[in-house]
Amino acid sequence: MTDNMRGALLMMASTMMFTTNDAFLKSINGALPVFQTLTVRTAMVVLALGIWVSLTTGWQIKEISRRDFWLIVLRAIVEAGAAFFIVVAIFNMKLANMTAILQMLPLAVPLAARFMFNDPLSNELLIAIGIG
Repeated sequence: MTDNMRGALLMMASTMMFTTNDAFLKSINGALPVFQTLTVRTAMVVLALGIWVSLTTGWQIKEISRRDFWLIVLRAIVEAGAAFFIVVAIFNMKLANMTAILQMLPLAVPLAARFMFNDPLSNELLIAIGIG
């Protein structure tokens, strides 16, 4: 299997997992408080990732620099905040509306990079964003 094919299959699997997760969260809509919901969700993700990592890498841990460690910690904090807001949105919005907003994220990231980091955008990318 080519790397492109494996990447496409993994992207489809991850999209399916996100959709399934959102549907389950919507079905329990408020049966658990937000932080308990996040705890259960996180435990399931850690379990699934632990199995995946043990099967694919055998828990080989690479050394990281001190700077990269703090960047990873910062990213983890931001991801936790994003997860909180996504769960709150799932509980308070129609699932179709929230999914549509999340589907716009890949279109918004290049625009944010353009305005925040002065990252150049090609005409083709601008056209693709406009179509999207």
